[in-house]
This record gives sequence, structure tokens and C-alpha cells, in this order.
Amino acid sequence: MSLPSIPTNFANVRAVAQTYIEYPFIEMGDSATKVYHMICQQTQSSYSASQLDLDDTMSSATSAGVISLPFTADASAYFVGDFNHSPIYCGMVVF
Repeated sequence: MSLPSIPTNFANVRAVAQTYIEYPFIEMGDSATKVYHMICQQTQSSYSASQLDLDDTMSSATSAGVISLPFTADASAYFVGDFNHSPIYCGMVVF
């Protein structure tokens, strides 16, 4: 019997259900400014802080560094970093 392994597609970054869009200035009448919070998962051994540059846009899933975008692509949105890294089940990390 072979040992179980993690499928290679888990090495790719995926945005998960807790992803949301924040409108930080809506109370001031600005409904256009958005902050995209993409909660992502990936195998911990495949994670690299240099997967994206800080000036990369979210113009497509590829440029955003994820398998698929959970919302419409936005070429005006920029990557600002990965935060709150936490190990989860089976050698995965959420950030």
C-alpha cells in the first residue's frame, strides 16, 4: 500500500470562501474604493513570499497569482502582501 500524498494542484494558490470585498470609505460617500481580502490556501512547502511583486495587479487570475478569482478581475487593484499566515490541516497554510 502506498502512502497518501497531497495532489500537486494543492501547490497552487486558491482563494477560499472567506474572501470578501471591503468598502472602507462608504460612510464618506465613496462607494468606488475597494479593498479585496483574498483568503488563500496553499501547501506550506510550496509557499513563497516572492510569488507576486507588490505592484502586480488583479487584472486576471494569473496576474493575481491564484487558480481563479472569486470576483471580477480589477486591473486597478494592486497586491499589497500576504498576512496572517497560519498552518492548517495536511501541510497547508492559509494567508
